Amino acid sequence: MNIFNIKGQNIEEVIKDSIKEVIKELAGLEKNQTCLIYSSYLYNILKRKNVLVHLINTKDLGFNYEHQFLLVYDNSYYLIDLTYIQFGDNSLGDLNNNYYMLVDDDILKYYLFVVTNENKDITLSSAFLGVSHGIKRI
Repeated sequence: MNIFNIKGQNIEEVIKDSIKEVIKELAGLEKNQTCLIYSSYLYNILKRKNVLVHLINTKDLGFNYEHQFLLVYDNSYYLIDLTYIQFGDNSLGDLNNNYYMLVDDDILKYYLFVVTNENKDITLSSAFLGVSHGIKRI
């Protein structure tokens, strides 16, 4: 599904191109325990391209395990995680193969369970807006 934002950008193409840029720039960097590096690098690229993106840390959502990923909003939510493969879950094929996928609340909850091994009632909007634990997003 191609979704265009108010700037007329095809958001999926921007995400794909940005991911390619990160992978090229960080070639050879291990995927295990490097989520902070990958996600921060990608976040900066997407912000520079005027994409509505938030950097989400599982600790900020109240989980005990720290992992960092991105949520992009453009009439739908895209979850981006360049290091998801380290968790050994193959059920989110698009995330493993493309590093991003369209998500809904149920997919986000499943993703967070795989990453943290904890069940919490987190919605996309609360994670994106940072309302679940008093997080202030700018």
